[in-house]
Amino acid sequence: MSGNLIHQGALLFCSHFPGAATPDEVSTRVTLSGQALVTVGMQYTVSGCALNGTNSPPCTKASWTMGASRVTSENRPVAIDSGQSLCAPSFARLDPRFFQQRVTAS
Repeated sequence: MSGNLIHQGALLFCSHFPGAATPDEVSTRVTLSGQALVTVGMQYTVSGCALNGTNSPPCTKASWTMGASRVTSENRPVAIDSGQSLCAPSFARLDPRFFQQRVTAS
């Protein structure tokens, strides 16, 4: 699977808009347009999840679970827009909306 690399400044949301996700950690060894890279397994904090007020708890954390198979940073696969992600505790996925379009990986 190939896709565009995800960087620190990418706009990501949980599936329950407007739940915005921001990375808690990044890989500073690689930058894209001056922004640090995100790898599989790095945690995101989700704020503003629209599941508030329902029987299910809102999304609070997220991470990429599958990314590029051939490109790594710090011995971890890089996160790509077409990769798999998981939000907790709802088991929803991250929805990348705005990210860099110049660098792809497979």
